[in-house]
Amino acid sequence: MTEDYATPQKLAMYLEAGWSDFLFEQPSNSITSKRETKPGIDDELVRPVFFQEVARLAKSWANEIALEIRSVCDIGGGTGRTIYELDREISGIDHLTLVEPSAAFCHWAGMLLASEIPLPDLPMVNTAAGPIYVSASGRPAPIPLGADRLKILNKNLEECAGLKNFDLVTCLNVVDRHHQPKDMISHIKDIMSPSGLLIISSPFDFDQNSTPDEDSWIDDLDSLFDNSWETIGESELFYEFRPFNRKWTRYSSQVLGKRRKTK
Repeated sequence: MTEDYATPQKLAMYLEAGWSDFLFEQPSNSITSKRETKPGIDDELVRPVFFQEVARLAKSWANEIALEIRSVCDIGGGTGRTIYELDREISGIDHLTLVEPSAAFCHWAGMLLASEIPLPDLPMVNTAAGPIYVSASGRPAPIPLGADRLKILNKNLEECAGLKNFDLVTCLNVVDRHHQPKDMISHIKDIMSPSGLLIISSPFDFDQNSTPDEDSWIDDLDSLFDNSWETIGESELFYEFRPFNRKWTRYSSQVLGKRRKTK
């Protein structure tokens, strides 16, 4: 297991980006004429639009190929918002699996997806020096759970022996945080059903710490796939977060829907 990368600052960033509509009170003055010329540092929160749009794409592309989605795996699933949105958008899912190397992210995913216990104080984006801790203003209702319906695996994908036959695999904005992106695609292929759909996205924000071999840096997700794969759909979606309250980061992520060609 690698060292947990989820510092309190990063946890605050990703909780806001994924769950702001539930966890944090929405500012009352976020849309005013005053804000057009004199913004305030606490006027607006990052919204989880990216995850909602990915879920809509997943449903649309699955319908296009007449794919019944009964099992889902989200790789690098963070605090669980992708799983949550897929379960809301697509009916009939029997099994949900979240794979995430950060223990802190997994802990919060478990609380937000599958528990009704009161949430502890949570980190909220504040200044560059670090987050503040606040009480949650709300929480999502737990997703419907049966026996073994939700699994949260605190591991890297390469450590997850036994995963197989997923109808839908999502891997969102993880490619540029992997040491060898093409190897990751090989592992993803191993866990998919023969007719399964992969939705993968990236803003291509590569760096040497995450991906030391610069020859493996890419600028188009298609370059990771050989001709045994076919493209079902492609889109571009904005993905945003705030490292602190005076800095917004906005990426444009390429989003691809892929499946293996049928013979």
